[in-house]
Amino acid sequence: MATPASELQKLLELRDREEITAEEFATLKARLLSPVPQARPPRRSNTRLAGIPTWMLALGGLIGGTTLLAMTEVGALALGGLIVLGFVLIVVMAIADTGLF
Repeated sequence: MATPASELQKLLELRDREEITAEEFATLKARLLSPVPQARPPRRSNTRLAGIPTWMLALGGLIGGTTLLAMTEVGALALGGLIVLGFVLIVVMAIADTGLF
């Protein structure tokens, strides 16, 4: 693979042999030395399971789990705490899935 230094050397040789003009040399040199913007690779989301966002799966699990928990003799305090914690985690996962972080 050619380095910018070797490419510049080739341009200098072409200019010295008068195969390109000074204007062409300046244009090619500027193009060679200008930084090339790097394309950002597409973000690959690892927050999906079988194509479904994990926050949706967690929401389904929370709804199903609280229904089962409500049918047992566990107190309402434990149920309320789990619901709050579950919704906080779901919001965090949903925000992470948007790619803002």
